[in-house]
Amino acid sequence: MPKAVKCKGEGREKKTIHPYSRKAAQLTKEVHKQEKKDKLKNERAFRLSIIGEKLLWFQSHLDPNKVEYTKKEACELIENILFYLFAVSCEGFVLSTLVCFEHIQNGGAQDKTIYLQRFSDELEQIELRNSIKGRQARQHFSREAVIKQTMERERHIYEGYGLEIPDIVNCKHLKTFRDWDGDLQKLSNIKMRKLSSKDAFINSSEKPAAETETESCAAKNMD
Repeated sequence: MPKAVKCKGEGREKKTIHPYSRKAAQLTKEVHKQEKKDKLKNERAFRLSIIGEKLLWFQSHLDPNKVEYTKKEACELIENILFYLFAVSCEGFVLSTLVCFEHIQNGGAQDKTIYLQRFSDELEQIELRNSIKGRQARQHFSREAVIKQTMERERHIYEGYGLEIPDIVNCKHLKTFRDWDGDLQKLSNIKMRKLSSKDAFINSSEKPAAETETESCAAKNMD
């Protein structure tokens, strides 16, 4: 009878990899590389989810009777979303805060000052509680950090060269945004527009052109 063909290396014991060998260093490098990829993937996914949350907030606060927004009205929504991002970054975010947040949308500068002061006090209490519990108590630290960084960055951008938001100034783009179902894979369908804090102070000379475009959009919707 012919002898059975033995597989190469069959019966041999696997060699133990020395922790300081080149092979061990290579395996460690590959593990770290994969961990880095996974971390970047998770961070991208999380930042994308924050963008989605922001757009959903804009969508949920759109006036159903508006065909389009003026730049000034869009800037007011931006101010509110920046307050919202600040709010959700707080670990102690509670229902009473939500009520306060909804209240300031119809309020003036005094309401907003009270709102910010309220969170300033609350953040101090959160930091005190975390310092007592220790670093391990900050279970949602990464989320808090990303949201706070996003809020600070967007505030800086808004007061500088302009923050990107859904183009609610254009009637066609506003309609597309209203119809968005919240799917993050469809974000590319939403047209964006840059607005800065300077756009809140619109010259009266711009008003007739805006009104003309609004009338045109309204006429198209009636057709």
